[in-house]
Amino acid sequence: MSLTLTPAGTRHAAEIFKSFFEDHRGCRYHHDFLCFRKIFLANQARWLEGDENATREIARCLQCVLIHWGANKRNAPFAGLDQFVARLREKHFRCAMERLFASRSVAAVDEDNRARVLKQLYRLFVPRPKRSTYPTKALMLLCPHVPAFDSNVREALHCIPAHLRKWDGTAAELLALHKILEAFWARHGQHLLGVLQQVNHEHPAEEWDACPGRVVDMFLFSVGKRYIEAEEPRLLEWEEP
Repeated sequence: MSLTLTPAGTRHAAEIFKSFFEDHRGCRYHHDFLCFRKIFLANQARWLEGDENATREIARCLQCVLIHWGANKRNAPFAGLDQFVARLREKHFRCAMERLFASRSVAAVDEDNRARVLKQLYRLFVPRPKRSTYPTKALMLLCPHVPAFDSNVREALHCIPAHLRKWDGTAAELLALHKILEAFWARHGQHLLGVLQQVNHEHPAEEWDACPGRVVDMFLFSVGKRYIEAEEPRLLEWEEP
């Protein structure tokens, strides 16, 4: 199965992105995302080397953004700052994240490694991680070529199997969802990047290009159930010899 934009969706992509930036929640989310990324990129190299100050600064900002996005509400409690620092401090977590950074695309990511990272992030969202999309939001903040999976995005994905839309936290289902969205990006990414650059001039194209998961999230956040279709794999037709 793959997702595709309808012809109308392709024509109206600029309007869809504009509606995201005009929506107060969309603006707030994006402002938080940009603020986090600025601080994260300033500290990323030192964090990967194990610097304590950089680790604490990233943990503090990550926790702050997720709280702003409601992570301490909606039956989605999560760990305190010390637990965030401890998770980011762990060498195996840093190594796993470094491999994600190097992959540059969801398709190139080692699935076992990605599942390992998510399992570590789940533990910050206790006691009910399976009811929370915040582990994927945390991963998207840290590594924005991987998409998150909030309720607005889930609505836009109405045409994919229900067990993926109602993702319950299992690594296998999340990886399947990521593959579907990666294929969607491969098909429509260049068009979406071009439109986004026309709509929002604050960031150069190469910055958006480094954040395909974030771009997909922004688009699906506002597109709703319109303009997205599913394509089933076509069976090869048998030809008589």
